[in-house]
Amino acid sequence: MADPPEGVRLQVSEDTVCKGANVIFNCSVTDANPTELTYHLYENNVMVSNSSSSTGIWNGTMTTAGVFGYKCKVNNTIGAAMSENVIITVNGIYIFFQLIAENVLA
Repeated sequence: MADPPEGVRLQVSEDTVCKGANVIFNCSVTDANPTELTYHLYENNVMVSNSSSSTGIWNGTMTTAGVFGYKCKVNNTIGAAMSENVIITVNGIYIFFQLIAENVLA
């Protein structure tokens, strides 16, 4: 029996990082038939360019400070499904200077 992807889940290696850090994104599916799948990564509901993957694994460098929502979409010839949103907070360097200064003054 043919089925669209089900149980799509996005996991990230870290959900709070410093600007410039690498994050590994891993998109998985619990069931799909046919099992030939295509994965796409979305940032803030916009598909990341060149994010098409046959493995569902991406390595991304976080270049901008802020809070970002990520999802993955999985397609087969029958249909598609989207994961829940995963939030990643990217801290800028200025936060660490502030923390160091507070520790020195304490």
